[in-house]
Amino acid sequence: MEDKGIFRGAGWQLDIDNAEVEVSVSMLLELWIAANQGVPAVDVWMNGTLDGKNIRVRIERESNSLIVATDWGVEKADPWSPELAPRIILQVIGNKLRVTVSCGVGKTIFSTSVEVPV
Repeated sequence: MEDKGIFRGAGWQLDIDNAEVEVSVSMLLELWIAANQGVPAVDVWMNGTLDGKNIRVRIERESNSLIVATDWGVEKADPWSPELAPRIILQVIGNKLRVTVSCGVGKTIFSTSVEVPV
C-alpha cells in the first residue's frame, strides 16, 4: 500500500486470500482507506448528514471502471432506484479518462460526460 503522508494515527490491515484492505485514522479523525483489486466494493457511511440522514457512499469496481454512487443504504426504503441514484463513473478508454456524472428524478435521468487524456 502507499504512504499515507499526514495520516499518522491508528491503523488496521486485513488480508483475506487476494483481498487487502488498509484503514487508518488520523489525529484529526479523517479516514484513509486503501483496497486492492481483490476488493470489489467499499461502502462508507456518513451518519448525521443532510438534515440528520445517513448517507452511504459506495465505490464499486467494474472491469475498466470505478462507480461512485450514493444512497440511503439497504436499511431504508430507498427513494433512488439503482439507475437513478446520484453517481460518478470513471472509465479508462484507450488513452482517455471518461468521467460521467448522473442522477435521476422520477423516470428522467440527467447525465453529462467529459473525456480527458491520461
